[in-house]
Amino acid sequence: MIKNNLGQVAVAFYMNRAQRVVVGERQYIFVPRGTVSMAWINEEDVPALLEKKKTCRCANSSPTSLFRLATQQMVNIWTGQGDPREGVK
Repeated sequence: MIKNNLGQVAVAFYMNRAQRVVVGERQYIFVPRGTVSMAWINEEDVPALLEKKKTCRCANSSPTSLFRLATQQMVNIWTGQGDPREGVK
């Protein structure tokens, strides 16, 4: 888990768009920046977010996660530090 200086965890939304999510009495806004929609989430709320699923009306499809733990690459892109893959061949 990647955490900020407040101890919050970087969580990414599956689509690159804004999304408001309520967990208990807390509200989080996932903000798209670059190719990543992310928010810093209180650690105790992370399991509830990771359990949220989306379903497709497609035949033979199973529910998939709406949220996932962000990678360092996602955090770097979202915070404007750049893509660490750039320049790698």
